[in-house]
Amino acid sequence: MVKGTKRPLLVFSEDLQEGPMSTMIYNNSKDIVRCCAVNIPWAAGVQKESLKDIAVMTGATMVDNEYEIMLSDVSLKHLGSAK
Repeated sequence: MVKGTKRPLLVFSEDLQEGPMSTMIYNNSKDIVRCCAVNIPWAAGVQKESLKDIAVMTGATMVDNEYEIMLSDVSLKHLGSAK
């Protein structure tokens, strides 16, 4: 996390694993990063199209195996914003 960045984080995931979920809970409890995860199981690509729309509306970059950017390459410039 970059110092001075205290914006909350919303993460959409197909299958949020226990490790990352535990890290998010710890970060929330210590007020390190306010975050929320939403599990979205894929069904016929409908959710993927909805996530693309959310990314466009918020100025975010969709991170997926089918796209150029992988999770390990994500930085603050890839995050969107919404009120």
